[in-house]
Parts: sequence; C-alpha cells; structure tokens
Amino acid sequence: MQMNKNLPDKKNSGYRLNFVLGFVLFVFIILAARYQYFLLNYIEWGDESETIVTAKMMASGQSLYSEIFNHHGPLTFFPGVMLELFGDFGVRGHRVPTAILQIISILAIYCSSIFKNNITRLTSVFYATFTIIFLMPKLLGHMYTYQALTGPLLLIILFVYTFPSIIDRNLLTAPRVFTGSLLIASLPFLASTYAPIAAILFLISLPRSYVKASAAGAFLGTAANLLFLICYGSLKGFLAIHFYLNYGILPEYLDVISSALASLSGKTDIIGPFLMFSIIGLLALASHEKKMPWRSILLAIGIASLLIRGIDFHGLPYYYAFIGISLLPILKINEFIHPVKLGALFFILLCSARASLLLPGDREELVARRIPAETEFSRLVKKYTDKDDKIIAYSFDNFQYIAADRLPASGHFFYLPWQEKYSENPKFGINIDACKEIAEYRPKIMLINKWKVWGLYSWDSYGGCIQKIVDTHYTQVPDRPFYIRKDISAAETRTP
Repeated sequence: MQMNKNLPDKKNSGYRLNFVLGFVLFVFIILAARYQYFLLNYIEWGDESETIVTAKMMASGQSLYSEIFNHHGPLTFFPGVMLELFGDFGVRGHRVPTAILQIISILAIYCSSIFKNNITRLTSVFYATFTIIFLMPKLLGHMYTYQALTGPLLLIILFVYTFPSIIDRNLLTAPRVFTGSLLIASLPFLASTYAPIAAILFLISLPRSYVKASAAGAFLGTAANLLFLICYGSLKGFLAIHFYLNYGILPEYLDVISSALASLSGKTDIIGPFLMFSIIGLLALASHEKKMPWRSILLAIGIASLLIRGIDFHGLPYYYAFIGISLLPILKINEFIHPVKLGALFFILLCSARASLLLPGDREELVARRIPAETEFSRLVKKYTDKDDKIIAYSFDNFQYIAADRLPASGHFFYLPWQEKYSENPKFGINIDACKEIAEYRPKIMLINKWKVWGLYSWDSYGGCIQKIVDTHYTQVPDRPFYIRKDISAAETRTP
C-alpha cells in the first residue's frame, strides 16, 4: 500500500490524461457516427442519382449495358441492386452501404497489424475518422458513387494487406492475404481506370509464403464480379459501353488527360501539401525495405494514377489512399509528450463540438442543403401517372426519377452527345435505341430541358430524333420543360 501512495505525480497525471483522452475520443467516435447519419441526407448530386436509378432498373429485371446505358463498372451497382431486392429506397437508403464501408475502413485501421502500440493506433483512428466525416463530404465522399466506394476499399487493402506486406511480412496471415487479394481483384470492376493501381497492389503485396491464399482471393474476386455481371448485365455490353465508348468515343468530347492536367496546374496550392505529405509517407514506407525500395516506388506510381481524372471528386480514391500514406511516419512513435497530449485533447474536443452540430451554423448548413423530398416535376408526374407508369427526364436530370418514384421509359434514362454518336456505329450488337423505345412506350409525361452540354453541344445536335417525337405527340407545360402526352392533356382539358 505504501508503494502506491508514493507513485510519482507525473505518472498519475499521465495516466489520468490518457484516460481522459480515451474517453473524449470515444465520445467523438459516437458523435461522428451521428454526424454521418445527417450526411445521408446532405446534397443531391446527378452522378449519384444516375447510379441509384441504374441499380433500380437492374433490380427490376433489366440488363446492364444491353438494356441500360451506363459508363461505370458493374461492381458499382452491386450494393444498390442488393438493397433494392429488399425494398424501394431513396438516396438516403443507398448511401448506407457507403457509410458502412467507411466504418469498416476505420475498423481495418484499428485492427491493422502494423501498429505496435495503442498511441499510434488510436491516433490513426481519430485522424481517419476526422478526415472521412469532415473533409470527404466536400468531395462528395459520403455519396453512392464508384469513386466513394473505391476509396474505403483502398484504405482496407492498404491496412489489411499491402502495408503489412511491405513493412514486415511476418505480420501477414492467410485470411488477410485472401481478403486483400479479393478486394484488389474487384477494383477494376468499379472502373477500368483502377486496373493500374490494382495490378501494382497485387504485385507489391504478394508474399511468396501465401501465394495460394493470394491466388484464391484474386480468383474468387474476379469470378464473383463476372458472375454478377453475367446475372445482371451483359459481357458484350460491358466491352461495348465501358471500354469502346469510354475509350473510343468519349475522348472526342472530353479529353480526360488534358482536363486532369488543367485541374492539377490550376490548383497547385491545394494539391501541393497533399503531394508533399504523400512523399514523406512513402519515404517512411521505403525505410522498411532492405534494399531498393521498388515496392514503395511502384505504390507511388499507382497512387498517382488515381489522379488521372483530376483532383475533384474523381480523385476521391487518392485522398483515401493519402489517409493511409500520411499515417506511416508515426508508426515508430512509442509515446507522445505531455504538451502534445494536451493539444490533442483540445483538438478532439473542438472536433467533438463540431460533430455534435451544436455550434452556430453547423446544423443549418446540413439542413439548408438537404435532399428535397419532391420536385415540381415529381408532383406533376404523380398527378398524371400511376406507380407502374414510366417517365423520361432528359438531358441529365436523374434525381427526377427518384423524386417521382418512377422508372425510366428508356434504357437511355439520360441522353448526352456521345450516346447519340455510339448509336451511329454500335459494337457487338449492343444498341439501346432511345428514339424507338420512347416512340413505342410514349410516356405520359417527360422532362426535356434541352441542355447545351458544357456550352458546346446543343440539344439539336444530339436530341433531334427525340425532339421530333416531342413535337408530334406532346404538349408543353407553359414556361416549363415539361411535356404531357397530347391525349392526356386533352382529357385533362375536358375534365369539368
């Protein structure tokens, strides 16, 4: 008993501070989860709505690529299709898988074998959580898009498999190798632009002692994705739309490389710090390699490839990878000095205050940009149509389908110049004819906003055929881009 009374005050105060830090961090994690809930209803985005509408169409029985037009890889739609099998969900519901994946990525960091003590482990968890809930939404990282799915998957791969493989292969186990390989094999099925990073991750992570586990994971990942594609889509359509159209036609309208370079050169003040800390993190990783750090060099090339579409929301996977890379320099830290802990406590308290949404303006910002429950067009749709009726919202107004709770009347549920261009010379027998589908179905109501794409391509240059159908069979609502089928509008006029 006497020994306990004579413990140094510094040791006691250090223990108490550690306890307070742990408690405050726990409170922050709880508040962060609550904050994430509010993000489920924050900001509507056309690309996300495109993904959701595609998933709904697939769940209704239509085939991806052969009956539904979409640029993106098939794995993008897996969460949405699985969700729609259990009900009819809106934007909030479709964001839940992204939120779950983010939580799993944080758990992957917490459970990673590369951390030698709780100090670095919990610091990394806080840093990742802070970045994901406060910074990623600025890049639309809370949404259901292929970029937002790829980011957390990369973080899981890095902490479960790649980092342990490079730092110390004794940290690996067969289940970790299997899981990492399965996820790596899945990346190109989100977007073919992720094939380079997938190939590099597979190469630099592969341990000789776990070749069978790696091969099994890669095989299962590839087989599962192909099976999903075959069941819910078309292999020929995948080649025609995801590859031929994306790489053979779309560059005529959008020079991806030039756009990305322009994006990078125009915002060097933003990307500069990210690149600097990425280099520091990669140097810390390279220090664990005994000879030539070829794996760290290849990883740097792979991560750089994630910026091929630019530094905006297209670069989301890079920013997730940055979370992992920037944490590597702290791995050798065993303890933080007292002033650093006090500073950390103050910062966590500030973050907790923001996550609580009690500070002036925080809740108002989220509420002000909530996803609308309905639109003017959706109200009109519900007035003139039944639940099983289909509609059209052109050129690119995908949220209208969700707000109206109606499926599209054509596999081309949005319509842009490169889709019209592809139809002039379709490949592998894959051709979704928007004009034919709309002419045959003749939806009761359509939205045609005649978007001049990027101020360069007028509606007449790509929507002429559809416009003829509109002119012949529809009446425009005055001062609105809404078109009601003439027999419907005439009946409405005759109604007393």
